[in-house]
Amino acid sequence: MTSPGALETATAVLDHARELAEVPWDQLTGAEAVQAAAALAQVKALVDGALVGLAEQLESTG
Repeated sequence: MTSPGALETATAVLDHARELAEVPWDQLTGAEAVQAAAALAQVKALVDGALVGLAEQLESTG
């Protein structure tokens, strides 16, 4: 992925993450809540991995 592509992707993820703050979680069924929690856990793992990769890049370029 190119640098501009990475920036666009990160910005899009941020925009969608902002939507999560407004989700009416109390309106989900039990099964939906479990699915949402699993999906968010996967998102967190991917974002954490991206942050580690970016931190390593920043560290190596000083």
